Amino acid sequence: MRSGIKKLALIVASCGGAGYAPFAPGTVGAAVGLIPVFLLVRHPVLYGVTMIVLFFVGVYAGTIAESVLGVKDSSLIVIDEAVSTMITFAFLRLTVAGVIIGFILNRLLDIVKPFPARSIQTVCGGWGVMLDDVVSAVYSNLVLRLILYVL
Repeated sequence: MRSGIKKLALIVASCGGAGYAPFAPGTVGAAVGLIPVFLLVRHPVLYGVTMIVLFFVGVYAGTIAESVLGVKDSSLIVIDEAVSTMITFAFLRLTVAGVIIGFILNRLLDIVKPFPARSIQTVCGGWGVMLDDVVSAVYSNLVLRLILYVL
């Protein structure tokens, strides 16, 4: 594989370098995911399309990045966290409290990895990188919906 493709995959997989943060790179990557959330919140179709496209870009870039780095789901790969942030807030009306609660919930469930996220993580390549975070983010979205309904 050409070195240009490998470099591009590392840039994409690390969300432009966010994955190289010296402390909590996953949280930094998740924060990068807030950018499309805020930019696209009023455009639900574009939001959904962007989220799906970034998921598949993450699978591809994650597969290459794992190969280049020689590590399964390296902490440098944070595109999964960015996409999970988008899923957490998908099709919700954003409030300051909702964003704070949702972000914390997303990070907590990404760490805990509720069933079946932990077992999905073992899937090969970028699929495993992305899918465990998708599962956790779906849980985050549902729990956030419940919390916002109760509030």
